[in-house]
Formats: sequence, structure tokens, C-alpha cells
Amino acid sequence: MSCYLAVDLGAESGRLILGTISEGKLEMREIHRFANGMLNINGQYHWNIGSLYAEIVKGIEQCVNVEGVVPESIGIDTWGVDYGLLAEDGSLMGLPFAYRDPRTTGLIEEFCSLMPKEEIYRRTGNLFASYNTLFQLFAAKKHHPKMVNAASDLLFIPDLLAYFLTGVKATEFSFATTSQLYNRSTNSWDSELFATLGISTSIMQNVVSAGTKIGTLNKTVASRIGGHAIPVVAVATHDTASAIAAIPFTSSRSAFISSGTWSLMGVETDKVIITDEALAKSFTNEGGIEGRNYLLKNLMGLWVLQQTRRSIKDSGTEYDYPTLVHLAQKAESFTAFVDIDHASFLNPEDMCKAIADYCVATNQPVPQTHGQLARVVIESLALKYRETFDDIQAIAPAEDIMITGGGINNKLLCQLTANACRVNVTAVLPEGTAAGNLLTQAWGMGGLESVDEIRSVAAASSIPVTYYPTEAQQWNDAYARYRSIVAAMK
Repeated sequence: MSCYLAVDLGAESGRLILGTISEGKLEMREIHRFANGMLNINGQYHWNIGSLYAEIVKGIEQCVNVEGVVPESIGIDTWGVDYGLLAEDGSLMGLPFAYRDPRTTGLIEEFCSLMPKEEIYRRTGNLFASYNTLFQLFAAKKHHPKMVNAASDLLFIPDLLAYFLTGVKATEFSFATTSQLYNRSTNSWDSELFATLGISTSIMQNVVSAGTKIGTLNKTVASRIGGHAIPVVAVATHDTASAIAAIPFTSSRSAFISSGTWSLMGVETDKVIITDEALAKSFTNEGGIEGRNYLLKNLMGLWVLQQTRRSIKDSGTEYDYPTLVHLAQKAESFTAFVDIDHASFLNPEDMCKAIADYCVATNQPVPQTHGQLARVVIESLALKYRETFDDIQAIAPAEDIMITGGGINNKLLCQLTANACRVNVTAVLPEGTAAGNLLTQAWGMGGLESVDEIRSVAAASSIPVTYYPTEAQQWNDAYARYRSIVAAMK
């Protein structure tokens, strides 16, 4: 029996999950959970990296000192793109910005006047999003040039936390490929992009493969757990890559959805797909375990529902997610649709108002009840999946969809996704990211032999639930309406 400890950080919360592999199955147990969220400091959005680190250390202490388990290793995964800067003495130069900070607004067009979009895509294979590290650095160079020029190192969020724990600086491959700074042809930081930014590539770290042991807990942390210098392993540190690593695909023609605050929808491919069609259809390429590639789209996902719930709470009524989804299930279908990825939903002060404003702008009825609001969001997300699935079909045909992550607990969304996409949808591993994190550690530490074995253990450790499409004509009609509404707002 082997035990590993996953640090799984999301935009709303963080968890430390203890994983035990025995007789070919993975058992997971959450041993520490804590809140996360952006700090709004004078209109700028940051991550409280010090608090995250303190909670991670608290979780490690809980594991060893209270649970009595010394794990074989620790691995960290987080959301993508965000970073911190270190000074020459190794100290952190301010709180890391959060990807929803508005400082990058309008900078895609400005940067692309210096290097054409097609050339950037050819080099990186990444879709253009204002929150990508490329445009965050462009903003930093414009607004904080002295800080950028004085920086000795750039560490992405999981790198930064691993550095705090071990003193070792490294970047894992999957995370590097989210940044729009990594050349997928040369497998190196793109010197031309950095030259255009006016920043030296020397601030970037060596890129390591998932499963690489990067160091051990420093003496300060080890002294709090009986001196145990536990290894820290670079898992697929981008949470999406960890989640996909554990999906037990039953076919090479299955699409995937990693469903959480963001929804990442795409297909696993043997090589990077950088074509005019992929760019035209807004696909991004992200790296995965064992150098695999994921051709996917980053969709706003459950963020809009999460923020709708928060806005309802701010107005005086609080629901847990199951209750809100139940209200949505009872609400009337197809009353209005929104484009989940519209810029107005990226980080509004009041999501309910943002939805109402969108409906007014598109001559649709404004949702009048909390159930109607949630129904509009969930149906719109399912239709966004249909739009994306149709685009996938044009490049890498898929026959069904496998969903992993916390979103599979929303059974209404799973069923409506099957209805909208007109294919079977199989939900596996609600803790898919943590499972991928833990199993990649086991692989890196020699407990598992291959990615195939990772997925075999994942398959043996979960009970899949398949949703079958229904109401085909109603959903086809709804999709046609949705497409016309979305087109009117572009």
C-alpha cells in the first residue's frame, strides 16, 4: 500500500487529498480544505499566495502529525497562466496578479501589431486570451517596468509554491504550454516572443516532465513534521492536464470535458495541431503527461453559475449547489440563452445583472426567478459544449464525451450536455484532477509503470455514469436560436 498527497488548488478553494493505492485501486480522502479567492486591492485582483502556502503547510502537518501518514511524495496542481516574480535574493516581488485582473484589456490587439497573430499561433499553438501569461507580461512591462526589469525569476503559481516548500525552481511542461510563451516546435521558451516583450528568457525556468522529482521539503517545513524530508514531485501542474491524465478513455475517438470553474473541452492527440482551421475555430494546444497534446477550448464553465449563486446570496438568499440545480430542473426550458464566454461574464460585480443585461441586449425575456437564472446558465453551457463539439468534429472526429471533475455532480448539466451534443456522455471521477495528481506522483516515484497503468487504476477506482441523449428535435431548434443570439452579440 502506497500513499501520496495531492495539493489541488482552484479559484474558489484548495484541498489536500491523501491518496492510497492498493490492489490496483486508488482511494482518496480529503484531509484539509480551505477557501481561496481573488483579493481586490484598489481595483486590482491578486492571489494571496502567502495564505495559500500557509494552508498547504497546515495540510501537510495534518497528514503527518494528526493522520499519522508520511506520504511518499507531494504534488501540486493549480489553474493556469498566473505567475509571481522573484528578486535576485529569491524574495517574492509582490502578490501575483490574478488572471481576471482587467489590466490586460485591449492588449492582444496591441501586441499583435508587433507580431502577427498567425505567427504567434504558429509558434505556440495557443489560443488568444487576454489572461494568457504573454499578455500579462506585456501589461507588466507597460505598467510596472522597473519590477519586471529587476526580476531574477518568473515562477508560475505551482512552481512558486513548490519553491517555497523546497527552494528548487522548475516549471513543468503542461503549465509551460498554457502561457503562450512556449514554442511547441522547438520545445523551449520562445526567444522571439520574449524579445518582442523586451524581457530576457533568463527569468524562465528549466522545463521538466510530469513525474519528475524536483526536491524535498525544506528544513523549516520538515521540522514541523518530525524531520521528514518528503519529496515534491512535479505532477501535471496545470489542473486540466492532471484531470485528463486520469480519464480512463474507452476509445481513441472520445472527446473530454474537464468540468470545474473552467470547462476545458477537446481531444487528446499524438502531436500538436497548428493549422489555419484550428486557429479559425479558436482551438488551443496544451501539453500533457508524457508529452501528449490536448487540442481544446477553454470555456468559462461553471464560473457563471458560481457567480450567479454568489449574486443571489448577496441579494439575501443563500442556496447550496444541489438546491440551486433542483430549482433549475423545475424551471421552464429554453426561455433565454447567453454566451457563457462573452466578455461581460468574465468578472462582473453582479452576475445576475450581467445575465439580465445580456438578455435585454439580445431581446430575450429576463429571468424572473432564481431557478430560471440557473436554468439559463446551465442550458447555455450545454449549448456551448454543442458548439465546441461540432468544431471538434471538423478537425478530430469524436464519437462520445467523457466528463471529469466537480461538474459531474451537476447531473442536470450532464444530461443536458448529452441532449445538446446528441451523443452519449459518460461521467467519471468527480475528483479527476486530484486523481491525476496522485497517480502521476505514483508513476514518478516508481509505483506505476505507464500512463496506461495510470488510466487502468483510474478506471478500477471509479463507477462511470452514462447519460443518453433525448429530445433531439427540441435541442436542435434551441441550438439554432442560441447560435443566432450569440452571433448578434459578436
